[in-house]
Amino acid sequence: MRTIVLCNRLDRLQKITAAANRPLDFICLQSPLENLDALDFLRSAPDCTEIPAVRLAGDLKAGFRKDFIDFMGRTNAANHSQDWWALPFTNKNALTGGLCRNLFQFQLVAGAVAEGGDDQFLVVLTSNCELAEQTKRWGRGCGFLVRSDVKNEANAREIARKLLPLGPVKSILTTGLMWALGRRLRPGKDGSGRKTLIATHTHARSFAQEGTYEDAYFGPLVGELAQSEQGPVVVGLPYEQPLGQMGQMKRLRAGFPVLPVESCLALSDVLVCSLRALWAYWRPTRVRQTPFFRGADVSYLMREAIRESTRSGDFFISLKVLHAARWLSRRVGLTRCLYPFENRSWEKMLVMGMTEGSPDIRMVGYQHTSMTPHHANFFMAEGEAAITPLPHAIVTCGDVTRDWIIEEGNYPDGMVTSACALRQTLAENPPAIGKDSKSNTPIKNLLVILATGEEEYALTFQFLSEALEGNERFQVRLRPHPNLPMLEVPDLPGVSISTGPLPDELQWADAVLYASSTVSMEAIALGIPAIFLDLETFLSTDPMYGWNGFKWELSEPSQLAETIDEIQSIPQDRFQKLQQRGLDYVYSYLKPVTPANMRPFWDS
Repeated sequence: MRTIVLCNRLDRLQKITAAANRPLDFICLQSPLENLDALDFLRSAPDCTEIPAVRLAGDLKAGFRKDFIDFMGRTNAANHSQDWWALPFTNKNALTGGLCRNLFQFQLVAGAVAEGGDDQFLVVLTSNCELAEQTKRWGRGCGFLVRSDVKNEANAREIARKLLPLGPVKSILTTGLMWALGRRLRPGKDGSGRKTLIATHTHARSFAQEGTYEDAYFGPLVGELAQSEQGPVVVGLPYEQPLGQMGQMKRLRAGFPVLPVESCLALSDVLVCSLRALWAYWRPTRVRQTPFFRGADVSYLMREAIRESTRSGDFFISLKVLHAARWLSRRVGLTRCLYPFENRSWEKMLVMGMTEGSPDIRMVGYQHTSMTPHHANFFMAEGEAAITPLPHAIVTCGDVTRDWIIEEGNYPDGMVTSACALRQTLAENPPAIGKDSKSNTPIKNLLVILATGEEEYALTFQFLSEALEGNERFQVRLRPHPNLPMLEVPDLPGVSISTGPLPDELQWADAVLYASSTVSMEAIALGIPAIFLDLETFLSTDPMYGWNGFKWELSEPSQLAETIDEIQSIPQDRFQKLQQRGLDYVYSYLKPVTPANMRPFWDS
């Protein structure tokens, strides 16, 4: 009989292998941030054969993304309702929530099983309890012997979060306090019908200078609106430090109102949202049809995704936006609403609330930054757009993302058009490629851009540790994300931390290495070659995915030196042609802010 054991404990694994009395296969699905003693043990043990997760993932990646989008499209079509759209996982974003990753890892387990015979003994190294339970249910249904020895250290906060509605209650209390403190910011009744609403996330940095406001997504567009006849009203969900932002809003002298979303709620709205969120916590939504992914019943993973959504405060926040949008659209004469488009739950609630209160309002979503295959939230299954609360128009930061969304997104014809990159600061006229451009010889200074989080940091350090072993050739600077602290610095020859301004660091760099950051595009615009580090995550994190005009890719650490040699060997005239190709690409991806490029915000 085929046997599957899921485990993350070395002591249990030693007993399991000793009792097996036969060769075994194993696959490692643990995070690089975990203790990997169990993996080291299996790799050194006799009669243990590793099935590389990297190889299986490479085979799986090609079709998985589309299958996941289609799966979520079917599920959304079968269950769509206000409460359903308020669940964050319904947006398909692979970077938020665990459903996409759990499905991917479950397919890796199924792939490892498919490689074995009827008497296979498979060990799955994982600390993912949801994956373990899903595998148990699936395996027993297939007639396999499945055992889980996955145990994680008890975390009091996580235990409390599962037993008590801490997430919803925290959001409810914060909203109640913001509502009480923000009542004098409550907008008065205005039926003039000449207002444009900017619905956004506000940040502490948006109020960097006392009395001023700089929107993190729409930047110069808000200033343009302030000087036009259609003065803006900015309504924000504070992203951090809500009470501090409230004080800044009260002292604002920007010439237009910036309001917290709570100021657009009646007390009855707060009570209704609170009761609905608490009810959803205790009685989560049930799916109307059994969800199957690639032929396997994944009801358990779907139920866990729903529970995770209702345990957080996000479900309440989405309901709050619905009620605030409905109230505001009935009270203030609005002709147009602009918001950052990522197809999130609160955005769908914004669309529903605004169009319910003011049916003639024009809703425009702004796709504001780079996209990667992780961002499945921008793509619809066939027919899904018809049942999804969407804006009337979507404007993108450039032609590259526009074309990708039109080609694969399944949106109605004419909905998507390109505008400009309000968050980036490319010069209106591209710099000329010529004698003053960066040369490709010699390449000694490597700037490594870190971005998304601890796992990317750890995988990058692991990659560099192998690539730079015995390094005497390169000087390497690691540049952490401004919002993410640096982890322990790897003790590698020639490696230091980047502390200077980014323009100075790019001037220093001969090449830029990255795993997900859009700084790679800023480098290409300056004629600096970019090298993508494929860190073997379950979906590509490359914002320039599918384009290699002035970009190189590394899947193995040993490829670094030879790739640098390849770049250096390019004749200078051809290198400059590649630089021009890169410059053209970046200016198509992140179109500069000009009056002509801003027109789609008014005309769409």
